[in-house]
Amino acid sequence: MDRKFSRRLALVATGAAGLAAFGYVATRSRQPSIVDITADYPYFANLDDIAAAADAVVVAQYLSSHEELMLPDAHGGDLPKDPQRGITLSEEQRRDMGVPSTISVMSVSRVLKGSLKPGEQIKVTQLGGTRDGTRFRESSTPLLGKFAEKVPNKTFLLTLKKYGDVYDAINPTMGIHGVDPQGGLLTLDARDGAVLAATSGTRRLTVEDLEQP
Repeated sequence: MDRKFSRRLALVATGAAGLAAFGYVATRSRQPSIVDITADYPYFANLDDIAAAADAVVVAQYLSSHEELMLPDAHGGDLPKDPQRGITLSEEQRRDMGVPSTISVMSVSRVLKGSLKPGEQIKVTQLGGTRDGTRFRESSTPLLGKFAEKVPNKTFLLTLKKYGDVYDAINPTMGIHGVDPQGGLLTLDARDGAVLAATSGTRRLTVEDLEQP
């Protein structure tokens, strides 16, 4: 399934023409069938800052994933810094500039910020997927489907921005944590697949650290 894609800000990018224009740099890896992509995301100094900037902070259980090609808006975006603002694109150009992405369906169990309700299902989009037999991967993005079996009860804490009918993690590493049965946060390392207790100094971080008034 294709989905319209017009929300990422302009970035300095090189590599695959068109693909890079929507927010990431693409470089061919040593394996011909794999392209490594690097995206630019906002940085936050701590969990308080990332929660304050998010539209929604929820604990949710992983249900399923599928891949989609995120397409640019045919008439360009609305954001002042959007590189495609005001440009009319043909259907062929839109597909050439499509961003391979993975969409995960999540069931919300607890809401720490925002208007979502327990029991709602949401779609969370993450950079990375397969296009024309080539795998596009973003090294810092822990895909929810790949970590679901490593995290207790497939439970994650998600810090999200809303775009239309989907959500993005506000930052691919700080915006996604596993949650253990005691509410402790787990850091997910996309590079080696490790799942580690999240700490700040010697203090263990928990779900409550992201709860907003």
